[in-house]
Amino acid sequence: MHVGSGYPLYLAEAHARWYNYPPPYNSGGQWYYATPWLWIDGNANGSYTYSNWYNLISLRAMVQSPITARMWGNYNSTTRTGTINARFISDSVSLGPLQGKVLFCITEDSLYYSSPNGDLWHNHVARDYIPDHIGTSVSLAYNDSVTVTQPFTIGANWVDTRCEIVAMIQNPVVNGLNKDIWQGAKIKLYNLTIGIDEAQNGLIQNSYQVNVFPTPRINEARFAFTLPASMHYNISFYDVSGRAVKALNGIASGRKELISCNLKDVVSSGIYFYQFESNVTNTSGKIIVK
Repeated sequence: MHVGSGYPLYLAEAHARWYNYPPPYNSGGQWYYATPWLWIDGNANGSYTYSNWYNLISLRAMVQSPITARMWGNYNSTTRTGTINARFISDSVSLGPLQGKVLFCITEDSLYYSSPNGDLWHNHVARDYIPDHIGTSVSLAYNDSVTVTQPFTIGANWVDTRCEIVAMIQNPVVNGLNKDIWQGAKIKLYNLTIGIDEAQNGLIQNSYQVNVFPTPRINEARFAFTLPASMHYNISFYDVSGRAVKALNGIASGRKELISCNLKDVVSSGIYFYQFESNVTNTSGKIIVK
């Protein structure tokens, strides 16, 4: 996020959201907001030291969330409008009843701009909060769920194939310097063009789509999907540096299929990412190997 209004990637909502938190940086007894600064799921302890960020993010990613998030919706590339839905499900009785805020943010990748610190390419740039950076108040009890729906519009100068929508449920109460984000999810805009709908049983389904489970994914990921007969698909796994560690290729049968991939005996402990690709649906996510 650029904090100065004179910069082309500046977003007033993102700037205002930043100031919803207490200042995280103390210098000589004076508290400041500072850039760059890493916030991890609403936690202000990320600091401005780049070299520490990888370990801090890795440790946070190993923490299992008591909430499951699912996203679906639709997008019309002609009108550049759509609807986004996010469902949050409480999985842990220890968490108790929650009063939270659900926020949506449209981000864009691969933006070229020579910034004062020397960075040329910028990813996950906040383009718009839906409907604003304050969010929607929700209540969530154990073994219950809440769904929030918002319409959205993509700006005329944004490349929609590089956009995705991020959803999160956050504690609105400041605890120390933190406003914890309990769970988040994201979906690429082009994945909304295939018309995903929510089935009555709570699963996100359409004619051609893939479900990945369990949640959280520890050591393995199972892919359940139905694709057109004879269509090629690829399942790839990467480490945090982007190096491929495992890949599977196949040809769809046209019927329901289930593929289980276990990384336990393939890689060392750590955080990895998967990507399922086909001509009609794509999905990606995280898998933790212990």
